[in-house]
Amino acid sequence: MSEMGIRGVHWEPHHVLFEANAWSSNREGLKLRETPELVIPMFIAPHDELHRVVPFVPLLDTFHVYLVNTAFRRKDTPLKNVAELLRCLNVSIERFNTGKNSTDLNNVLRVRVGELAIKAVEEQIPHISDGIYEQVSDEISEQALKPKVKWSMVDRRRGGRLC
Repeated sequence: MSEMGIRGVHWEPHHVLFEANAWSSNREGLKLRETPELVIPMFIAPHDELHRVVPFVPLLDTFHVYLVNTAFRRKDTPLKNVAELLRCLNVSIERFNTGKNSTDLNNVLRVRVGELAIKAVEEQIPHISDGIYEQVSDEISEQALKPKVKWSMVDRRRGGRLC
């Protein structure tokens, strides 16, 4: 599903929470997967490489995803949003890892799957950083895109001075 970016550059939306089938299997998972801040435009080659070498993010149980959804706060850059997702995953794991029910098998499983999710998201960061597609604002004038230094030819008729 590639789209045409500015000036003919090809990019694709990268969902930090992939595989699509797993994360779309319940309402809370789909809500978190489709959070606009966690869908990052990336150049095609780095995006393909990411999916080739990085393991998928395992689906958390519904309650765990709900905790991450409610804790997530939008940040101003894609990488800060990924860091926020990691923070929310860590906070939710702490909830299951402490207290009188921390040895309950369900909570032990939630912690282990959460740790695997954190590892999978962390492994995406270098690929996202290398491949992120940041649109150039249409408001930038052609003048701003021109080189700051104007190179001139040497005028031999003027004794070798720059024109």
